[in-house]
Amino acid sequence: EKGKIESAVRYVKRSFLPGRDFNDLADLYEQWDRWKREVADRKPHETTGRPPREAWEEEKAHLRPLPDPEVVIGPAYRIHLVQRDNWIKVLGNAYEIPPGHEGRRVKVRVTEERVEIRDLQARPIYTHWRGLDRGRRFALPASDRPRAAERREELTRRVLAVLPFPEWVRALDRNFPRHYGEQCRGVLALARKTDPHILMEAARRLLDHDCVGYGNLKKAVAYLEDRGSFPHPVAPTAPSPGGLPEDLGLESRSADYYDRLLGVNR
Repeated sequence: EKGKIESAVRYVKRSFLPGRDFNDLADLYEQWDRWKREVADRKPHETTGRPPREAWEEEKAHLRPLPDPEVVIGPAYRIHLVQRDNWIKVLGNAYEIPPGHEGRRVKVRVTEERVEIRDLQARPIYTHWRGLDRGRRFALPASDRPRAAERREELTRRVLAVLPFPEWVRALDRNFPRHYGEQCRGVLALARKTDPHILMEAARRLLDHDCVGYGNLKKAVAYLEDRGSFPHPVAPTAPSPGGLPEDLGLESRSADYYDRLLGVNR
């Protein structure tokens, strides 16, 4: 443990090194070996109360050689969660991977030069050159980055696979033209943890009331899961051309009224 290691280093620095003269490293090592045998190994340990030499002589009689099995050690992978924008964070840096894995867990192996990313079945997804500093973002090169139209088409296809309502996707595109990709990724992440029947029922009712969107879909799913029913949303009313109605039914009062109320004498 960290504390025990630091304690041993402190013991050597304070007990062996201060005031010691030596000619070279060989002389220092010889003095070190003699000091261990004659001083350190004979001093009772603060925790066990026994000198280390005494404990070692008792323990080594029970030691046996380790077996020599043929162990095959494969590469070590860690599990990382892919963010909704297809980026993952590894050792203080962010790495982009091809779309299709957002919200999922992947295996990541870091070597001295590369960051290897695979799915949970160990199938390769992408490999980046490793960044040795921190706080950097490593995007896909242009040659490996799918064109925007291809990404949009792929997202649409995947949303239709979980919500077979083409009119729902068209409404999503119409309501969120600049954030269509983010909306689709949100729907896909929600679909992975929602019962398909509840998801489609919530989407159908949102479509009936022209409330299509990921945020509304998430709220509708939560309501259906909690109560088994879904309230009909109230259609928003258009504001009047003048901003406020002409007659608010407010009573007109003179300044004298407020003077009396505040006890002001003019």
